[in-house]
Amino acid sequence: TGNQALAGRAMAAVETLTGGIARVRVAWEPGAGFPFRAGQWTILEARDGERALKRCFSIASPPQDREGLTYVVERTGTGGLSDWLHAAKGGERVEVRGPHGKFLVEEPVSAPLLFLPFDTGISPVWSILQDLAARQVAGRFHLGYGWGREVGDPPLKAGLEALAAAFPAVTVEIHPAEGAIARIRKTLKTLPGARVLMAGRMRYLDPARQELLDAGVDAAHILEEPYDRPKG
Repeated sequence: TGNQALAGRAMAAVETLTGGIARVRVAWEPGAGFPFRAGQWTILEARDGERALKRCFSIASPPQDREGLTYVVERTGTGGLSDWLHAAKGGERVEVRGPHGKFLVEEPVSAPLLFLPFDTGISPVWSILQDLAARQVAGRFHLGYGWGREVGDPPLKAGLEALAAAFPAVTVEIHPAEGAIARIRKTLKTLPGARVLMAGRMRYLDPARQELLDAGVDAAHILEEPYDRPKG
């Protein structure tokens, strides 16, 4: 996947989705851009005066989108790049390095896939689901989206429901995070032999993994993208 350093320009399409979460669009400048696989992440870099800001973000847009990249970004309140992106007015320059990551669907798809994203862990899963739909990949794909907040709708809810309506191979369930974990065993009964892809914070991934293992899922069939551990 390389370590390319290519420039994008943060556009005015910074859309607040729900409680401190925004959709950020980075449009490629002429001649910039690179191919990537659904589920990968990039490093974004920017300058705030004399401060250099840098952070890893999973790509939320599909590889078929050649005009730029979309991210789902949570405001952290720490004054870092996430907060800077939330405050972007349009035209701010960012450097994009990537793509990186191995949170990928193994192809050809030979087993049902169970996706378990939590909060902004929906980003790489949204990229993957859009890619599967665009390519009309045959299979059974179930999304058990865990929303860990008490207020507001999960980001991308409308888009997920629209995709499931247009691409019947995908089924979508959205629950509070603890509820999504509690439903794992019930869901697995309808997806024998499923491979599992999980993304989000470890406070959700740890109990979800234990539920999967207790239900008899082989550890080799669980792929994780933890959001609060260093990416490498």
